[in-house]
Amino acid sequence: MAEQQQLSLDDLARMASGFQEASVFLAAVELDLFRALSEIEPATAEQLAEKLSTDPRATETLLNALVCLGLLNKSQGRFANAAPAREFLVDESPGAPLHMFRHRTRLWHSWNTLTEVVIRGCPVREYSRGLRDKHYTQDFVGAMQFLSDRRAQLVAEAIAPELSAATRMIDIGGGPGAFAIEFARRNPRLFAVVFDLPEVVPLAERNIASAGLAGRVATRAGNFLCDELGEGFDLALLSSIVHIHGPEENAALLARTYRALVSGGVVVIRDFIANDDHTGPRSAALFAINMLVNTETGRVYSVAELRELLEGAGFCDVCARPCAEEFDLVLARKP
Repeated sequence: MAEQQQLSLDDLARMASGFQEASVFLAAVELDLFRALSEIEPATAEQLAEKLSTDPRATETLLNALVCLGLLNKSQGRFANAAPAREFLVDESPGAPLHMFRHRTRLWHSWNTLTEVVIRGCPVREYSRGLRDKHYTQDFVGAMQFLSDRRAQLVAEAIAPELSAATRMIDIGGGPGAFAIEFARRNPRLFAVVFDLPEVVPLAERNIASAGLAGRVATRAGNFLCDELGEGFDLALLSSIVHIHGPEENAALLARTYRALVSGGVVVIRDFIANDDHTGPRSAALFAINMLVNTETGRVYSVAELRELLEGAGFCDVCARPCAEEFDLVLARKP
């Protein structure tokens, strides 16, 4: 059982008010306030409200709060982006952190439905405003690219023995291709395939070309929940994939992964991994809530639960391996 944290009344008060700063910040991101301000700064609240089509009084109140949080500067009644906003919240290029924060605004709306979700037992999609707007895929993949570049390095280091022995790998649901690109850079003998949805593949292809690896990293469009993945691979990666789906979907996915691997091939699952009673670590317990409010069957798995799924698909030698940045790895081998 996880050790219980001793909380004071002050701790509870801070916990209950934690939404305030996040609400101010994410509302500004959702309004595209920082980018709009960068085009006319220094600007009065009235000028920015006209550009954003927002209420002037409410806009000024929000701007003042953003100054207090260190995101804006104010001088003689005019506002301008502070250094953190200029650095992180204006650039819309692929992989820029702005995409990650835009994605967080969608999560913010769905987290606000948690009480109703617990009552109903399923996502309250009609309340999840903006969850699937026209920029959803761009922002989601952009956020994953921003987060994955460093994480790919950490995973490559953690699986160095398996990576050095591999010659053909598949990154299932590989998104922007960060892991396949990093793995190919580290192993010059490796040929990698990024498998993802048709609307995502062009983003991966752009990154692969930019990395100069078009000859060694390829893409394949498909849906890993129903399409076969190919064959002849000796390494398969499932990074931040299994938490999206329930046990039945993951069992089928792991069966397809098994068929895609050669004898002796290795599957690597990188994800939030819960302890046996699902009360920790903190990142995994909270991410389980994210899955609850955003997916029908998604959840966080323990090593024991992943072992059962992997062995059910035919894998053996299941083992956990620590990684970093809130994630751990579970590896298994095809006999």
